[in-house]
Amino acid sequence: MLALSGALVLALLLIGRPYRVVGRSMEPAFVEGDWVWLDSHAPHVGDVVVFREPDSGHLAVKRIAGEPGEAVQIVGNDV
Repeated sequence: MLALSGALVLALLLIGRPYRVVGRSMEPAFVEGDWVWLDSHAPHVGDVVVFREPDSGHLAVKRIAGEPGEAVQIVGNDV
């Protein structure tokens, strides 16, 4: 049973990684403290991604709102 559990954890780590959400910018989909499991496929509009913020170096969890060259409009709290 332990070997099966270890194999499952290893398989999941090869597919993706868990990340903890910090901050409120992804609410209501994700709240601070939530864990998200992200794989390493090429991202598309609507996908959630993790990246290092250039200024602080902290990991950020965000959703892709548009592709390069597209215009994104924010009205109130809606994208």
